[in-house]
Formats: sequence, structure tokens, C-alpha cells
Amino acid sequence: MNEQRVAVIEQNTPAYPKAPFSPAKIFPELNSPALTFLKNETLDESNEVYTSVRELFIKLEMDKEHIGTPDWEPFREMIKPGQHAVLKANFVKGNHPLNEVGITSMITHASVMRAVIDYLLLSTNGNCKITICDVALQSSVWEEIIEGSGTKALVEFYAQHGIQINLLDLRREISHLNDQFVIDSRDFADRDPLGYAAVDLGKQSALMPIIHKYKRFMITDYGRGTVPEHHNPEKNEYCIAKTILSADLFINLPKLKSHRKTGLTCALKNLIGMNGDKRWIAHHTERSKGLGGDEFPKYVLRNWFEFRLFSFLKRNGKMGIWAASQIRKNHTRAYKIKNQLFGLFGIDRTKKGTSTQTNTAACETYVPPERIYHISYDAFLKTFPGSSREVFQELNPVASRPMEGSWYGNDTLWRTVSDLNHIIFFADKNGELRETVQRNYFCIVDGIIGGEKEAPMEHTPKFTATLVGGTHPLAIDFGCARIMDFDYNKIPMIKNLFEQKVNFSHLTPDQIELVSNRSELPHFHFRPARNWKGHIETDPRWWAD
Repeated sequence: MNEQRVAVIEQNTPAYPKAPFSPAKIFPELNSPALTFLKNETLDESNEVYTSVRELFIKLEMDKEHIGTPDWEPFREMIKPGQHAVLKANFVKGNHPLNEVGITSMITHASVMRAVIDYLLLSTNGNCKITICDVALQSSVWEEIIEGSGTKALVEFYAQHGIQINLLDLRREISHLNDQFVIDSRDFADRDPLGYAAVDLGKQSALMPIIHKYKRFMITDYGRGTVPEHHNPEKNEYCIAKTILSADLFINLPKLKSHRKTGLTCALKNLIGMNGDKRWIAHHTERSKGLGGDEFPKYVLRNWFEFRLFSFLKRNGKMGIWAASQIRKNHTRAYKIKNQLFGLFGIDRTKKGTSTQTNTAACETYVPPERIYHISYDAFLKTFPGSSREVFQELNPVASRPMEGSWYGNDTLWRTVSDLNHIIFFADKNGELRETVQRNYFCIVDGIIGGEKEAPMEHTPKFTATLVGGTHPLAIDFGCARIMDFDYNKIPMIKNLFEQKVNFSHLTPDQIELVSNRSELPHFHFRPARNWKGHIETDPRWWAD
């Protein structure tokens, strides 16, 4: 496969089909004996996603000599009969302030998986083990995720035809939230049937240049000292699910979204979900930039005190959790009262503008975005009818305090992302690092509906009707940044990885070939997270206040 090539496929509407996500037509290769269930299946002429996935395979020249013939097997060179394909989705969580459209813009949709699985079966004559999995947010509800993404319905569809698809929640920890969204209990269990491997990169870790700060490595919702147990001058280890390491073909299926800590989240960042235990991940370094950290740009006493107090309370016993919950409850109440007063007097705290997107209920047209960062509440309602002012304010904050490394100066998380991508290529099935690549890799970024602004979870849906794919995560993220109109040189996770071992093919930006089914590449003008605004765009004047 050509690792320099990245395919960008645009379809006509930003819409996902209904289960079981049947193809729009029987293409020549689909007459394979491995896909006999298609003979009795009702085709879905509105399903553009299946056709777009197929077009992506063609643009990547997969099994090039057989394209267009009944013998075409796109994954012919990547997986052999009897081998294991792991589909690593983005299953961060299953609820969003905008409900269905918010959920489908946040997590990988099963219609993309359907096409991938059919072609895996086609390429192995039905003889391969297939697993769909992820390590979701600790507090997520797994049933909400697999139902909201359509994955539960997809697995049931294949089961009805005698095809077993393994669906695994790989979290070692599940956290439970009280009614104020404060964690009040945690359940620990090894949910990967194959167990977990402690993969130690040691001195090869991208964290080594800042390892002298290891005592201040942090991750949200855990106390100081949690991360340094696993990242210090002696070791840099990650808790990797062995189901993922058992893959002969690893298929990465992220979403197309901006991100508060890394600028964007696509192929590279999605590998955070390989870690069975989030406590082994360095997300940011404690303290402000001026004091040698990257937790926030500058020291502000009020911000520091509020955050430290709240974090301390919610980690320390029942009384602490109760106190933290009361703080959250009163803060939420004050926030609602403030918004009600704004509504009563007709005050809109964001600038006026026009709607930049299309109503997902209709999904009939796509309107290119205007060059504005803020939109008004009235404009928001045109795109998302029936949304409350509270939902609008949550998704369109006037200001966002850059705590916990949620800003463009985060110098920690990109290093963790580099390590994880190193692991997926060079760690064997037991978690031992090797000098040669250990498994095949393929990626499709689900951008039919993506997310902008305060992603990955409090984002605004972005209707891009696009898939991006390839065989090298760095090339793919470079391509994603391009169509999002983000400057890769301003994104440490991309810029710096061109110099890391992750870039084992020694790619340079000018070698990456972006191909499309359109005459020109699209430009979607994604609005970055608030604390990246003005620091990541190819032209920051788009979102000038």
C-alpha cells in the first residue's frame, strides 16, 4: 500500500442510513459467496456511506488490478483467511446536549463499519475474526454508545446470518456519576477477555525530553502522583488491551473533530482508546507555562483556587464528594438564572451571525460555512430547532478557561499520542517492542457529521459529508488538518510527529498525496476550540472578533 496517499471522499448529503445499513446496489464484487446474505437483503438506495467507503478503497488503489471486477478484494494485501481484524471505533460517550445529531457527530457510526466488515468478509472468503472495540470515557454508559452509534443493531444483523462480530468494552474502570456529574464510585475489572499488557517504551518514549517534570504529570479526575507511577525516568508504560495487540489488521475508525487539548482528533489521537486504564496516561503537566507546566497559559489565582478546591474535594471521601456536588449544583443554578435573565431582557452574549450549517433532520443541502466564529441563538435555532438557551450557551461559550491543558500550549498530550502510535506499529501480540512493524494498519475517518469548537464532547455538529482514509496515521491527520483549514505547523501532535519514530516511513509533508472524488479538495473552515482560536487556523482572520 502507498502510505503517502490519503483519500478524501465527499458525498452529496451529510446523512447516515438506517440499520442494517444495506448497500445502495449490488456492485460486481458483492456477488461473492462470502456475502450470500446480500441476496435476500433489501437494498437502501439512499445509503451513500457504503458507496463512499467503496469509493475510498478505489481512490487508495487497494487491490488495484482487480478494481471493477467480480474478483476485487480491497483488503487482499492486508489480511489473510483465518486472521484477526480489530475495528477500533471512537466510542467516547453516548449522550450529547443535542441528543441524536450530537451523538452521531461524536462517535463512529455503524454504517461506516458495515461497509468495512462486508469487504473484510469478501477479502477472506468469510474466514476472519472481527472485533469492534474501544476504551470509552470512564463514566460513559456502554449501552447508550452501542445503541446511539447503531453498532448494537449491526452486530445483531450479522448474528442473524450466522456471522459473529465480537463487541468489546475494554475499560478496566467504569466510573459512576451522581446527579451533579461528580464521580461517586468506581468499578474495576479486567473486561478484555485476553487481558492487558504493560507496554514499556522506556527511553524511546516521546515524554523523555520532559521526563524531569514527571512528578507533575496529570490526568483529569485523578490525584497527583497517579501518572508518575507509570511515567518516570525508569519507565514509560501504557496499559494496552491485548485484544488490540492480537490484531493482524488494525482498522482505526475515528471521527473528524476539533479537540481542546490537541487541536484536532482524528487518526493519531484516537489511539488513546487503546489504554485499558486511563491512569497510565499523561494528559498535561501541572502548573502554568511560566512555572514550567502546560496546565494553563498563565497563573490566575481565582482559576487556580477554584479548580484545585473542586478537584481536591471530589477525590476525597464521601464528604468531599458531597461538597464538590454542592459547589457544582450551586454553580449550575447560578448559570441557569443568568441565562434566563439574558433571555428575559433579550440579551445575546455572542455576536450576531448567520447559521453555518444545515438542519440534520432535512440533510438535503450543504451550505459552506460563513467566516464567523460566533453565531446568535436565533441562528442556532434555525440549525437545531427546539434547542434551549442552556444548550446553546453550553455549546457556544463566550469564554473557556484553559484548565487541565485544554489550550494550544499543551506540550504533554501529543507526546502520549506519539507513544501510542509507536506501540500500535511496533509492539507484538504480547506487548514486546520490536524493530519491525508488527501488524497492518488501515484508517477511515468518519466525517459524515463531525464536530467543531469545544470537542471532543461538548462540540457543535459539523455537516461535512466526508470520509478520509489511508494507511498511515500521520498522513491522514495531515490531510484532515488540510480540509479542516487548520495549519499542521501549528498543531504539535502533527508537526512534531514528523520527527518521531511513529513516522517510520520518513514521510515529509510535500510527499503526502491527497486525492479526492471531486475536482478540488474541500475547505470546511472548522471552528477550533475556544482556547485554540487564532492559533491553529490557516487564516485566523476568519474568526476575528
